[in-house]
Amino acid sequence: MDPEKVELLDYCSELLNGKESAEGLAKAIAVNREKTLKLKKDFNDGVSQRNQEVQSKCHNEIHEAEEALNFYLESLNILEKYVKDSKRQVLLRGMESVRRGLVSMTNSFFRYQLAAMVAEGPTDMPNYNLLFQSVKKYQENTGTKQEVLDWIKAMKFSVEQMKPAFEKNKKLETIQRFLHVLDKHQETLTNIEQNLQKNQPVNDLMEQFKENCEMLREVQNPAVMEILSSGPTHSITANVMIHTTRMFIERTANYDQFTAALNSLEGEYQYFKKQLEIIHSSGVNASKELAEEALKHMEIYGQAVEYFHHYQETFDVEFLRRGVLTLEEAMKKLYETSKTVFELGDREGKVPCVRCQHYNPSDRKTCEKCGAVLVKSIEDKAQQLDDEIRQILLEMPATENIRKILEAGDNIIQGNISKEEFSSAVDWMDGVVQDNWKPIEEAKKKEKLSQVEEEAYLQFSSGVRTLKEGLSKYRQYLETENTSFIKEGARLILLGAYNVFQFQKKAPQIAKKVSSDK
Repeated sequence: MDPEKVELLDYCSELLNGKESAEGLAKAIAVNREKTLKLKKDFNDGVSQRNQEVQSKCHNEIHEAEEALNFYLESLNILEKYVKDSKRQVLLRGMESVRRGLVSMTNSFFRYQLAAMVAEGPTDMPNYNLLFQSVKKYQENTGTKQEVLDWIKAMKFSVEQMKPAFEKNKKLETIQRFLHVLDKHQETLTNIEQNLQKNQPVNDLMEQFKENCEMLREVQNPAVMEILSSGPTHSITANVMIHTTRMFIERTANYDQFTAALNSLEGEYQYFKKQLEIIHSSGVNASKELAEEALKHMEIYGQAVEYFHHYQETFDVEFLRRGVLTLEEAMKKLYETSKTVFELGDREGKVPCVRCQHYNPSDRKTCEKCGAVLVKSIEDKAQQLDDEIRQILLEMPATENIRKILEAGDNIIQGNISKEEFSSAVDWMDGVVQDNWKPIEEAKKKEKLSQVEEEAYLQFSSGVRTLKEGLSKYRQYLETENTSFIKEGARLILLGAYNVFQFQKKAPQIAKKVSSDK
């Protein structure tokens, strides 16, 4: 195989089978890099030639396309690592990255093209605008007949790919109507194609095509939603993945469609997991219990995603079947707990009390349970902490050192201590932070932490960094004598102390171990 002419992934496949060489791969990578850099330049040139209004309307699509190009170039870097170390796993990872890069580029360029057509065209329907503009250019002798025929061919092919999914659901009334409009759409495209080949006018047919596009837009989303909502789970995204995977196994869907569905599934998985982790870390016992149960089911969800990725690495169809079954199981269990989990939404917008963790209405200034002053947006660095809030935070355990450094800040402003004494206090506190951070870091390295402990450790690290930022502000006062640095530093120190306190609550095992090792 000539590495300069053959498709990169085909060459990689032959290399996996021992039929090609790493030297040839290096040449194939170089050719692809050159082509991609040229594609990137041509894309940027094409964007710059469009007017400012189109560029503004297509800003997101342009950014996505640029990101996709950069991702593909990074994929080539992974394959280059294989050329150097010949590790099979690196080659497999590079191949999968290249696949994703190609899909991403194809999808992003298509979205940009459609967005640009909508921005420039007479309607908000991409397909109509595409054909309208290609016909217009042909009639004005600025485009060719073949370009129009190519667009028609692509649209008809797109319809043919779409049909199988809907024809399996003909019993649904919405689907019957959609398929009827789809057939009319195909018929009109064929008539436009025939008229063009005979050099006959197509204006009336273009009007019919416009009407078809409008009807398709009206019925397509309800039709798609009816199929997906009648799937095996209560998640539209999961149904898309299951539906696409089964079609992929039956060879009625292609690899790009499978990858696109998997990307959407993984995106939803990460988003949903993050939301549950936020609820789990809220500090409210009921919330934590419900979220913890849901997070266990999320592990099954994650396993399903992993099975699909294993297929991409091995091409073993068994992983697809496992992925579908595991995903159905995960969705069933998540649905059973979702009602109670989403009841937590009743607490949205409410403010937890720092002292007793009771959730209060957002318009209250003090806790309706214990009377403490409510700290709103405790992690928002723009929040001004008043004396009452400071008092609440200073009531936390093991805050004697915090109290001393804050007193040093107050004393330097009031002139009660010298700059040298203040500098010594800052150095001392810096040492305290380091002495407390290192043992916990060592304990983390030695032992595998649970998810709760891992989250707590991240909060501890965040607290330490914030404390250090506060001390840095104190040092800036020494250089400038600007008292605003003391106020800012005190606030950051308090915020850091709050996060460290949360660590002490969430990971008593780590804290206990560290204290016992001292």
